[in-house]
Amino acid sequence: MNPVNGSANKQMIAAWRRIFASTRPGDGYPSTLAFQYPFAHQDVEAIVILYPLTGYLLTRRQHASLKSARDKIVPSEKVIYVSTYEDQSDFLHSSSVRGDARHYELATTEDYAAYERTVPWPLEYAMYGSSGAWGLIVSHEMHAVLGGSRALIDDFKRRYDRWESDVAELKYYWKDNPNGRWVNDLLARMPEAAHIAAAPRPDERDEDE
Repeated sequence: MNPVNGSANKQMIAAWRRIFASTRPGDGYPSTLAFQYPFAHQDVEAIVILYPLTGYLLTRRQHASLKSARDKIVPSEKVIYVSTYEDQSDFLHSSSVRGDARHYELATTEDYAAYERTVPWPLEYAMYGSSGAWGLIVSHEMHAVLGGSRALIDDFKRRYDRWESDVAELKYYWKDNPNGRWVNDLLARMPEAAHIAAAPRPDERDEDE
């Protein structure tokens, strides 16, 4: 992993602007970008919502499924970005956060351990491809929204067969919360979620998988 700077910073900003709907994603809970439909790119044909994460990190299984789907559907992509957007409204032009880099780039070949090292603080962040064709945004409520082409999302769901359970758990966790309207608003962008009933976490689930 490497901090993003110089010409790479321009490429990162271009990729962000291509995929995400706002350049001020951290302007206040619950209006931060993770709690609304976050995508702008016309090629984002589908989304999937992941819950729960391992704190602020994708589980190993979620991460592996995304990596494999991305490698298959966007094989020419060699770089991804990880950007911490919380705690700074003009975050695209901010190079540091709490003494660490705000933006990192990773080779698509790097593993889960490298990904872990790019998120050293418990802050909301996004991960997105240098192509601008897909992106993922993470919240402090341990959910993530992944968007991309229908082919990428369908391939991801084939690999990550717990996605329906993730949606069921998210619905269950927020169903009686008066602040949970964002869940229904976001799930409305995912038509298949309408057929998934709220349900608690299966006892056998291992979040680290």
